Amino acid sequence: NKEGVEEAEPFSREARFFVESRLMHRDVQVKLQKLDKNGAVLGSVVHPAGSVELELVKVGLAKVVEWSSSLCDNAPALRAAERAAKEKRLRIWRDYVPPNHGNDMGEFAAKVVEIVSGDTLIVADLGGGAERRFSLSSVRAPKLKEQPEFANEAKEVLRKNLIGKKVKVVPEYRRHFEVDGGATVDRVFGTVIYNGDKNAAQTLIAEGLASVARHGQPEERSLHYEELLEAEAAATSAKKGVHSGAPPARSAPIDLTDPKARDRAKQFVSTLQRHGKVRVVVQYVANGARFKLLVPKDNLLISFGCAGLRCPQCSRRDGSSAGEPFGDEALAFTRGHCFQRDLEIEVESVDKIGCFLGSLYLPDKRNLGVVLLESGLASRIPPAADRSVHAEALYN
Repeated sequence: NKEGVEEAEPFSREARFFVESRLMHRDVQVKLQKLDKNGAVLGSVVHPAGSVELELVKVGLAKVVEWSSSLCDNAPALRAAERAAKEKRLRIWRDYVPPNHGNDMGEFAAKVVEIVSGDTLIVADLGGGAERRFSLSSVRAPKLKEQPEFANEAKEVLRKNLIGKKVKVVPEYRRHFEVDGGATVDRVFGTVIYNGDKNAAQTLIAEGLASVARHGQPEERSLHYEELLEAEAAATSAKKGVHSGAPPARSAPIDLTDPKARDRAKQFVSTLQRHGKVRVVVQYVANGARFKLLVPKDNLLISFGCAGLRCPQCSRRDGSSAGEPFGDEALAFTRGHCFQRDLEIEVESVDKIGCFLGSLYLPDKRNLGVVLLESGLASRIPPAADRSVHAEALYN
């Protein structure tokens, strides 16, 4: 104040009285846990009726401190008590405003349509809403520029577990980030639950393919923060993933999509033909009938097109030119059924630019080419369709 006397913070006297009235001249248990950098002793005081720090947090007379709460045996209970005090706006939380306030932050059921990275995905609201982008709360996945092997591995784990599945999305908080040019980007963070009760973030961290973000004191975090910390501790102890000190054993695929690799692509056509139906992962959908595929069996990255089929050209992604009629519809249809999915192909030939031609089969075993023709989203190229081993199906 003006007299140079430091004023007490709101509720500080009430907090002191709360502790004095329960501990003064009482026999208690003291659990010593650590010395800080100034030599002060950190620990817990246990009253016969329970933990004093927990009771302080419950009634809104204390905040949980990030750096020291991890030393406590009852850290999850402290976090839960703080969340409850915030919701009730008790004492020091009387002016608390939830950062996730808004009509678009309610829990909802969705279908995962794209895995963007090891901690970010795009979902489609099953209630009819538009596609929305989410990052996993309190998760920091490896960066592609810094740890490409682990970044790709984390993305692959999310893809295998989530793509095309129905999930429960629980939005938890927002963050604003500055990007190039001074503009700001709004990102929403949340928890994604799949297969009934599995937490996608916890799965990643337990495999050692992501770490738990350390938040500042006022920052919101995952409602499952303590479980994430426990999973990280277990992964660190077991030296899994990024904690192992060694990159994954998986090697980079042979890229046959480069125009310079067209002659090399022709050398693999007989190998792929001998496989018959072989599993692939759809990496990119160029239009309704053109793809970039990963063939895990041979560790190949290939260009692929549906034999004897032509889909209308879609609009350019940069908006520089419009597409042909129904081109965007064909792209959306194929992308919705195929992108990042585990599918099967049957290679028949390779064209002069190194693009493999054949049939692609959806998860329900239907031939995509036939489905596109039946839906009016593609047309036959007669000579090529006649040469296809599935010519009869394409014409019928």
